[in-house]
Amino acid sequence: MSFSKLRENLRFNSRWIFCLLILNAVLLSAIGIPYVSWMDIPEGSWLSYPYIFSTQIGLFGLMALLCSLPSLLLIWLPTRLFRCIAVLPFIVTAILVAVDTQVYNQYRFHLNGFVFELLIQGGDQIIDVSWFTLLVGGVVAFGLINAIIMTIVLANRWIETKKRYLLLGITVWFSCLVFSQFTHAWKYANFDQVIPSYSHHWPLYLPLTANDYLEDNGWVEQQAGRDAHTKIDHQKVTNLNYPLKPIQQAENAKTPNILMIVLDAWRFDDANVQVTPNIEQFGQRSLVFKEHLSGGNSTQMGIFSLFYGIPSTYWDAVRSGQQQPVLMETLHSKNYEMSIHGSAPLHSPPFDRTVFAGVKDLTVTTPGNTPAERDRKITDDFLQFLEKRDPNKPYFGFMFYDAAHGTSFPAEMETPFTPYWDRVDHVKLNNDFDPTEYRNRYRNSLYYIDKLVGEILDELEASGELENTIIVITSDHGEEFNDYKKNYWGHGSNYAPAQVHVPFYLYHPEKEADIIHTRTSHLDVAPTLMKQPLSVSNDVRDYSVGEDLFTTNRQENWVIVGSYMDYGIVGGNEIIVNRPGGYTEITDLKLNKKAERTMPNRELTKLLQQMSVYAK
Repeated sequence: MSFSKLRENLRFNSRWIFCLLILNAVLLSAIGIPYVSWMDIPEGSWLSYPYIFSTQIGLFGLMALLCSLPSLLLIWLPTRLFRCIAVLPFIVTAILVAVDTQVYNQYRFHLNGFVFELLIQGGDQIIDVSWFTLLVGGVVAFGLINAIIMTIVLANRWIETKKRYLLLGITVWFSCLVFSQFTHAWKYANFDQVIPSYSHHWPLYLPLTANDYLEDNGWVEQQAGRDAHTKIDHQKVTNLNYPLKPIQQAENAKTPNILMIVLDAWRFDDANVQVTPNIEQFGQRSLVFKEHLSGGNSTQMGIFSLFYGIPSTYWDAVRSGQQQPVLMETLHSKNYEMSIHGSAPLHSPPFDRTVFAGVKDLTVTTPGNTPAERDRKITDDFLQFLEKRDPNKPYFGFMFYDAAHGTSFPAEMETPFTPYWDRVDHVKLNNDFDPTEYRNRYRNSLYYIDKLVGEILDELEASGELENTIIVITSDHGEEFNDYKKNYWGHGSNYAPAQVHVPFYLYHPEKEADIIHTRTSHLDVAPTLMKQPLSVSNDVRDYSVGEDLFTTNRQENWVIVGSYMDYGIVGGNEIIVNRPGGYTEITDLKLNKKAERTMPNRELTKLLQQMSVYAK
């Protein structure tokens, strides 16, 4: 190929691919119109219209851009060959978006590895593949093929027009993208519910947020937005049918206090008399659940599952709609006094917009130079609350300790576990690293937290309030120290027991102490509190996929667990993970790969229904 011919190919192919990009941005936006039908626009919310339009163009334009990027590496090819190759990513993407719209219309979640697997192995178990469905699918496929052919024809013609029209198309797309992202960032920082509530309806959509930047520059005042959000007359926008039915409460003469004590990153096997002696002693008066799973391997999903009782896959919808859990709404309706204390900031993850969205005068950050100092501070604050609170009102307390997560403890503290690391150097961690000193530092921090928890338990005992208080002591997730020799450290990276199996103690003044070995999870906590102390008469399925922990003859259930970017299913000796990109990974509980899953399709279908039952 001569140099002049190569230069000509580069010029024509590059212009043609950009023409195809703009045309497919329009095509994908049109295919994705069914997503818009699920977006509620409240009366008077005029900004919703340009936001939805600009996001539709901006997002699907980005998808088209991603489809075109691989082709840019091949623009030196002969024109016909280049165009045949370049169009393939657009065809695949158009088909996937079309299929996803149908899956979303029926189940209100987007395509994932589990759906692909069921469609391949037993499609009629998730979608009824009747002759009419096949006919409609054929018509849609035929229409897609013709639409893509049309974009190719138009691109061939457009390339012969003036460059300014191409630049105009790119400018319109980029303007839509910028407008939609800045609108979302502005509205989200102001605690607006309407604009952010649309986010989860679009596939692969992660909108821009800039809360701290906007506040630091004086453009928003988050506390004012937070206060407005807690007002009774505040207009609430929800993305979910959660609960499915209005909550019905029986009149109960006794409304006990409820206290949740959560230790960040507490391993199940470090709940013992050596590491946490005060909690372990208190456990002799409590129900101790030995096979308890968090709803995730991260703080975000662990706390979410603890309060909401629904799978982590609903997080995006809850966060964008800033919807508080039914449990907290019920506590508010029963006039519970709130005492919420987080050593770690409660706005990251945004629990101030979700779990505690309805709590007035919420303390979002706690002063202190170290996690240990902040843990000391929240303990003192709660003890002061107990001293000054109104004894005629029940209270809900939440203590979130962070020292173990930060492996922090006072320098003057007696350390029972030695030798220990003076500081944690993550760069030294590898598959051959001996974790003993690291683990000892972690255990010393747990020992310190246990001392603080002991102060609270002693105060409740001394004041006589223990007999009118239900206490939950648990963790948001575990902490791994390369347990399975796969070079995993910390949390948020897999769903093996080291990261999702957590301690769980439940003290109930009217229940005898016991040890339970049946598998339970954080998804069971909300229905337990709703049924027992709060006297909610609804069927549990109206607001949770979990079960009352006091239910007899519980069956071993598969549990949906989540993280920041993926989610999985844990059951038996198996972990099934849905990875970004739509593929599934199957391992045993020690993360050894398995060729195929043992979980029946009917169980997987049931769990997929759990992931869609509360979707609007």
